[in-house]
Amino acid sequence: MRNLAFCKVHFYLIATLILVKLVFSYLLVEPHYLQKGLISNVDKFNFWELPKNFSSQLEFVLAPLNVIFIFLYRRWFKPSSFIFIVFVFSLASSFISSYVNETSFFEGVKYSLKIFSPIFFFCVLVIYSKKMNTNLSGFFKLMIMTCALLSFIAIVFFNPSMNRVEEYLPVYFANIHTTSYIIVTCLMAVNYLIFRKLHPIYLLISTCLITVILFFGYGVRTALIIFFLFSIPLLVLSSNEFKKTFFQIIFLLPFALTIFFLFYFSTIDWEEFSSGRLSMYFEKLNLIREFNILELAFGRGSGSDLIKTKAWWWEVKGSHSDVITTVFENGLIYFFIIILTFLQVLFVKTTTSWMYLTTFCGYLFSSVISNGIAVRPLAGYVFFSFLAFLLIDNYKHTKHIKLND
Repeated sequence: MRNLAFCKVHFYLIATLILVKLVFSYLLVEPHYLQKGLISNVDKFNFWELPKNFSSQLEFVLAPLNVIFIFLYRRWFKPSSFIFIVFVFSLASSFISSYVNETSFFEGVKYSLKIFSPIFFFCVLVIYSKKMNTNLSGFFKLMIMTCALLSFIAIVFFNPSMNRVEEYLPVYFANIHTTSYIIVTCLMAVNYLIFRKLHPIYLLISTCLITVILFFGYGVRTALIIFFLFSIPLLVLSSNEFKKTFFQIIFLLPFALTIFFLFYFSTIDWEEFSSGRLSMYFEKLNLIREFNILELAFGRGSGSDLIKTKAWWWEVKGSHSDVITTVFENGLIYFFIIILTFLQVLFVKTTTSWMYLTTFCGYLFSSVISNGIAVRPLAGYVFFSFLAFLLIDNYKHTKHIKLND
């Protein structure tokens, strides 16, 4: 009983710190460079006179607490030991990279923590669920309600955000992209709960409303793609009628794509459509081709990904692809380590639900085309809370697929 009580206190401490991290992330929100007349949150609403990066600094408390929890109760979730070992190898790879390139090892550690800390929390959630025989619904609903309340506070009191030179709803969590990833995760959870309890028509209505909110409210297209990757299969699973419609669309899709490529593809300014990403991608790939063997193995060190391009001429910027950034700064060995981690999360069970698979695919895709959830720990904690909930929730109508023998 004493062991169970200590485990519960330990978990509550971690969960509370994550909620505190969410609450004080508003101090990180800065006006866009075109909104220079607006006052930042840290100057306007810092009632406790905390450091601007207080939310980020909590990471150095959360990471050890997560690791200790995993170490103490690892037998309840064996993949957690593998994930921790892989994390140690990532630190070793970062150390070699920093030594070879004479860059900051501390920055390398911070980069690893961005990726691994939310995954550690995923392990903590699964361990706690198994040890305490709980489905985590209470904690996850509390997290959703907290994010919803904080987002409402932002809409009422904060400055409007800006993305691609257009104003959008005010944001609470660090910046517009992190906020969008947190909100889309919460709205995916809403759709999942509707799928479980209500008629499919309500799921269709919810999907349409959420699409409008994400598109007109925040305008982050990566978040929309994550939402569609999750919600379209959810609609297909919810109703035979939706399934028939989906396969009819799939049948017509090659014809629509043919017409698009023949008549419209060349008329689109893809550089503008990608917000400058394409020129950055091509420039980085050309630079990577010039790497020597040591650079391919261990990258060019922390911060080397930041450069100016023709599209982004006013300041140095990163690749806007976590895949390219990881290879460029940390090399292929580190990238392979990250892939092993992701595969472990994906193959954590012999069978998995379609929702679990499509949710994690959205996470991966966001890192291919942008600075995705993987390097945004604030969004990562919310995302992996949902992923753990999907893993643990054994809803009787959830379709499963076999991943391995």
